[in-house]
Amino acid sequence: MLLLVAVVLLSAMPSAQAEDFNPLYAEIEGPQVVATSSVNMYVLTMIGGPAEVGVGNYTYKATMTGTGNVEGSSFLPSTGGPDADGRFYLNLTAPAEPQTMTITIDCTSASISQTEKTSITFQVKVVDPIVLRTTVKNTGEVDAVGVPISLQ
Repeated sequence: MLLLVAVVLLSAMPSAQAEDFNPLYAEIEGPQVVATSSVNMYVLTMIGGPAEVGVGNYTYKATMTGTGNVEGSSFLPSTGGPDADGRFYLNLTAPAEPQTMTITIDCTSASISQTEKTSITFQVKVVDPIVLRTTVKNTGEVDAVGVPISLQ
């Protein structure tokens, strides 16, 4: 009899079902060519996955490799989250020598009961900056102030 009551109670309870959600999508925005030893900002945006449909969060982990000496370079913060809106601001400090950097970001969208992951990879070319110098000599009697310069 007790078993019959338990079966009736369990059948009356709603079953836990997986929530429907869009696939996890991630993109990174920022320069694809940077100067050696420069600091550049990137914006990582994630949408979709279980974090989008309810109480959940987005997280990421970034790794970086290069074709040369990467000493002194960093992509910070290298991990982020949890964050409910999926928008992260990161800084790339470029290495001191020209090369191609490959940055891989493992992205996660998670709710209490579900997790979806994706990975994005992008390359950043690190180049020596080109320095342009000129000397302007004013031979007139009026100060040269606010003179526009055009490079063509």
